[in-house]
Amino acid sequence: MKEKFFEIKELIRLGDLEKAEKYICEMLESDPNDFYARLLQAELFLKKGGIEKAEKLCYELIKEMPTDRYALSIKGRILLAKGTKQCANEAIEIFRYLFSQFNTSAFLYWLLEAYIKAKKYKEAWEFLQSVSYSLQDSPYIRRLKARILKALKRYEDAIKYMKFCLKKVLKILGLKRKFFC
Repeated sequence: MKEKFFEIKELIRLGDLEKAEKYICEMLESDPNDFYARLLQAELFLKKGGIEKAEKLCYELIKEMPTDRYALSIKGRILLAKGTKQCANEAIEIFRYLFSQFNTSAFLYWLLEAYIKAKKYKEAWEFLQSVSYSLQDSPYIRRLKARILKALKRYEDAIKYMKFCLKKVLKILGLKRKFFC
């Protein structure tokens, strides 16, 4: 079951929504109350833009398991998808809790996204100062750091982060041409 859960989660992440939906339907046919199949369904609704459907299902799931990290993560992402500053502030609380409990770069990413949506750039930067470098060492986090620095009008620092990200990507792609002086 766990392996299938992560396989479907990856299909959703990669955008293979038809295949993911097929697998979720199969899981729900065998057990309509399967908590994790319903979580995947909520994530699928969110990915397809069905914020209201995702929110309704997520609310039901959180009532069943109020501390499930995956359900809380989906709730936070639903709040961010709503796009309001108030929702972003609620998402900050969720992702701060999740990051404090599980300390992963994924939760750090969503927390920074929430800070950015709430336009709390200074708080985001101050928070990052307490986070270990190893958790910040990804192109996704660096890109968010550059966005935060740009919003703080620290343009040269933002450019440095973006150049570093680009160099990493070029290295991964195996491009040897020098793009920066």
